Amino acid sequence: MPNTDPEINSRLDFARRAAEGARSVIMRHFAAGGAGVRFQTKPDGSPVTVADVGAEELVRDLIGREWSDDGVIGEECGQTDGSSEYRWVIDPIDGTKSYIHGVPLFGTLIGVQRREGSVWVSVAGIAAFPALNESVWAARGGGAWHLGPDGEVRRAGVSRATALADSTVSVTSPRGMLEEPNKAFYLRLNSRVKLSRGWSDCYGTMLVATGRIEAMIDPPMKLWDVCALEPIVIEAGGKLTGWDGMPTEGPTGAVASNGLVHDEIISLIRS
Repeated sequence: MPNTDPEINSRLDFARRAAEGARSVIMRHFAAGGAGVRFQTKPDGSPVTVADVGAEELVRDLIGREWSDDGVIGEECGQTDGSSEYRWVIDPIDGTKSYIHGVPLFGTLIGVQRREGSVWVSVAGIAAFPALNESVWAARGGGAWHLGPDGEVRRAGVSRATALADSTVSVTSPRGMLEEPNKAFYLRLNSRVKLSRGWSDCYGTMLVATGRIEAMIDPPMKLWDVCALEPIVIEAGGKLTGWDGMPTEGPTGAVASNGLVHDEIISLIRS
């Protein structure tokens, strides 16, 4: 794999190991076949399971042992400030609704940010899919890499489709896209694309980064939803922005694409 900054590279290697550790917690509680997993509803209306909390606690503990000076932000356990120029951003189960329905299209997101001046920049990340034995990861300047279900590691790259008419586009929530103020845009989008699907959350973005679909459109996202995915999409040759076409790390909606159809999607949103 191409070399990148050793400080970033070592953290990415660690993130891959930490994601494997989280997998043991997540799969222990996973009920396949739609049997369901017990959950509670958070104040924002989203579900949380004991696996979400347990997996994040494990990753945070591992970070504390090896990178004790780094800060940590997690969806379930909040923020811990650090003294170094790095911090970790964790979403232990992105796609908890899939998880509690026994659907394997959920992932663990572990991102790394570095402070550059007064700004935190996402420099590395992994999206690991515990139930699929699949993951994709990247560090800035080091390319994106895909561990497929066959156990082989390959360079990850976006598709080369240049028009929506030749593209498959996915959205996290078709129902949400059919509600105002998104309805007009979604209907216009569906009239332009070759195929429209609802492969949700980070799974859809992984499909973009590995060239299997052309774009993924998400509703408003938090930092932990997008931090790990940004370097993956960019290093795979794609583009990830807010709905306004500007760089985003939440809480706006996000568009991840192969880059070649990005402007066409943003134009539809603006119109």
